[in-house]
Amino acid sequence: MDLSEIMEIVGTEVNAREFLEKALKATEGSTGVQRLVYGLYLAASTDPLTKVPNRRHFNERLEDERRLSYQNGLGVILFDIDNFHEYNRKNGESQGDIALSTVARIIAEQTRFEDVIRYGGEEILVLCPGAGLDETKTVAERIRESVESQQIPFAYFDKDIFPLDPGYEHVTVTAAVSTLNRGESDIVKAIIKADKKLGEGKEIGRNKVYS
Repeated sequence: MDLSEIMEIVGTEVNAREFLEKALKATEGSTGVQRLVYGLYLAASTDPLTKVPNRRHFNERLEDERRLSYQNGLGVILFDIDNFHEYNRKNGESQGDIALSTVARIIAEQTRFEDVIRYGGEEILVLCPGAGLDETKTVAERIRESVESQQIPFAYFDKDIFPLDPGYEHVTVTAAVSTLNRGESDIVKAIIKADKKLGEGKEIGRNKVYS
């Protein structure tokens, strides 16, 4: 069975997860084809740069997360790399891609991989199922400290010739947290709330967690 035959069976009006489930069932017993199917699913649901789940993956699991949030509550953390546009200007976008990928890897190592999403640009979203405000803030602070401790250089040229501004020595992240209590399920609203807090917080100071 080739890919075109799989598509005929599965259809085109499905999301990535439905495609995986139906295609695996249709190709049961054919290990090689199932590996191909799973590879296609990963390609569709993973951000190619950071290798963490992408916005499409998040959108497809949104209904499940709403249901779980309604039952158990949910913590939301939105991370943003500090002064990232300045970083790209000083080092070039290729080095910026490396820095973004490194930060995403550090974040993914500190929590469940499937709960990390590249939400847009240099923003990384982390979901904390069942977590209240204090627990979510603890996770955010742990990740913030992990990124800071890596001491990723903010600039790769001669600092004697091009001195850095105070606070630009290493790459850091600022985070904002928001939570949904049991009985609440509007995850998008919680993310918007975190995004607003993030923007307001960065006007006050960076490399911090705001709630």
